[in-house]
Amino acid sequence: MGGHGFEHVVYTDNDVEAVYDELCAGAVLEYGNNGYNGTISTTRGLDPVRVPPMSLAAASTLASDRMDGLDKWSACEAIPLLEERQPVYENDGRVTVSLQVPWSVYSDHDAMRSALGKKLGRSADEVADWFLIARETTVTRPAKITATSGQRETRHFVVSSNQNQLPAWALGHRTQAAAREALKGVGANLLAETVELEVISITRRVDGQPLVKATLTAKDVNAKASVSLQRKTCDGFLGTKQAGWLFYGWAAS
Repeated sequence: MGGHGFEHVVYTDNDVEAVYDELCAGAVLEYGNNGYNGTISTTRGLDPVRVPPMSLAAASTLASDRMDGLDKWSACEAIPLLEERQPVYENDGRVTVSLQVPWSVYSDHDAMRSALGKKLGRSADEVADWFLIARETTVTRPAKITATSGQRETRHFVVSSNQNQLPAWALGHRTQAAAREALKGVGANLLAETVELEVISITRRVDGQPLVKATLTAKDVNAKASVSLQRKTCDGFLGTKQAGWLFYGWAAS
């Protein structure tokens, strides 16, 4: 039997224990009364987290950090939530944009969102989502080239003529004659009537290193993206009073 994480957000003035009992009762009613129904009802009670009330986003982060300390046979936990209203957005169209950004921005979701918003003259929260159409160019710094040292070794490999990647070093034969002999034992499990095989040789260091190593570091990326925009129609609100709970834990299934 396995387990999976769960979360329940409940905004209420009721006592946390009463809310937990209601969640468990509802889960049993819908999924059955057994110890592996995959819901909050499989947990062994409730441990409220003794922290000041916080936003749902902050509570979700805290819950994620605390999940490693729980298991499917333990109690679930609940974090107090502040009264809160999420901002409301409406669709504001889709546009295509090209921009050049550092690789560190391109590879960071939040940073890329901000960069797209800036390029379009919009705030980051107005960028609903995007997908990459093309990564047109990667501009790199000069390659860092290093020659390795040590004794060389050549191995011989049986490969198909259309193979487009290097074979595993451990599969190489010490001599060309051994590779030719290995050709005789190659079975035919083909999608075509005929396949062309060949023997190639690769030279590396005895310890498996290449003869020369080069490191290319991406500096900037020229990207083209399709961006979905949104427009805020109602501001969010975060109050100062407790208004609910975030329940989370592991459910047995």
